[in-house]
Amino acid sequence: MEGELCKGLNIYDRAEIIEFCSAKISHNLAQTNHQNILVCPFKIAVYTLSESPDKVHVIYALPEPLDDKSKSALDDANTLIQEIIEEALEW
Repeated sequence: MEGELCKGLNIYDRAEIIEFCSAKISHNLAQTNHQNILVCPFKIAVYTLSESPDKVHVIYALPEPLDDKSKSALDDANTLIQEIIEEALEW
């Protein structure tokens, strides 16, 4: 019975969340609004599923601006995240 309860619980074959910051972008975010501390570090998840371990999934979140002053700094952060993803996908 214990085996039946655990069946299907192993969703991921492998999974990792990579967290990172850019000192310049983080400083600009903090200067525009101190509450932007919430969006750093940036995160990218890379994982495979148990049912299809040969297919790699990449997911990330693009932070939304807390106010109009934060938009430009967040655009820089989102551009950085997208560039990292695009470069990694070329491997």
